[in-house]
Amino acid sequence: MEIDRFSLPLDDPLATADGTIETREGWVVTVSHEGTTGLGEASPLAGWTEPLAATEHALGSARENAARHGLDRAVDRLDPIARPAARHGVECAALDAQARLYEEPLWATLGGSGGAVPLNATIGRVSPDDAAERARDAADQGYPAVKCKAGADDSAIERERIARVAAAVPEDVAVRVDANGAWSPAFADRVLTADEADALDLIEQPVGAGAHAAIRQLRADTDVSIALDESVVQASDPLALVDLADVFVCKPMALGGLERTRAVARGAIEAGLDIVVSTTVDTVVARTAAAHLAASLPAVAPSGLATGDRLERDLAPDPATIADGRLTLPDRPGLGITEVSV
Repeated sequence: MEIDRFSLPLDDPLATADGTIETREGWVVTVSHEGTTGLGEASPLAGWTEPLAATEHALGSARENAARHGLDRAVDRLDPIARPAARHGVECAALDAQARLYEEPLWATLGGSGGAVPLNATIGRVSPDDAAERARDAADQGYPAVKCKAGADDSAIERERIARVAAAVPEDVAVRVDANGAWSPAFADRVLTADEADALDLIEQPVGAGAHAAIRQLRADTDVSIALDESVVQASDPLALVDLADVFVCKPMALGGLERTRAVARGAIEAGLDIVVSTTVDTVVARTAAAHLAASLPAVAPSGLATGDRLERDLAPDPATIADGRLTLPDRPGLGITEVSV
């Protein structure tokens, strides 16, 4: 096992309620397994995963375990809750190697049948006018959904942003808002019970991850679908939250790998929820892995996988193609990425 560190600046810093993301730092994990190689990515992000130093230490331990006891043991000894980014990196590399050995795409190794993945376009936390312009551009490109980042702005600004975006796109384009848990229950109620909220397809994490009573009350007060993201990541058993939500947002890097994320997603689907697969603004390695995960599921809602253009540069050419708001993966073994440059 080899681990190589990278640091990539964003082309345009992404403002969220959790702060502004300016760079993505992490490690590319490369493993050798039965005569083939596999690639993974461990990119921790503050507020979502373990810190950088903890990821580095966990990857070093995993490398020693792989050398002494084998790759499977190295994966098993990484806690997906305590060290999600590290486990994601090693497990992804192992799965990529396995898929290459079987000469099949990773989505097939994960147990799926493939297919194009619908996407949402993510709009940063910008002014209502800018949000409307970006939403219009996304709709013109064929995206079936647009997602606005929100935060602790005045409720009138949040309502205006929703109204402007909804007016800028055709009726068949879903309008979403992601508050990243920044709203208070009273603030969320003011926004989601206003007339402008009738245009929303869903609200993502309107209040803090642990505010279960407030989430239940919001579901009773509004017809807007409630999507949980941070709540899913922070729960030791995400499936215990299915009665709180209409949608689960599943981030493999934050949930500790592809296999755990797929188990959570399938359990939520069986409970009647919709699934959105998203990333933590990762590089092409983890972004493509998340796309394979999405393609392995029976159905996903428009997902947050069109984030490659947020990086000033990437580790490799993107093997997936995006057209008319849908992502298509190549029918190549594994991730479909043969070489990276850090």
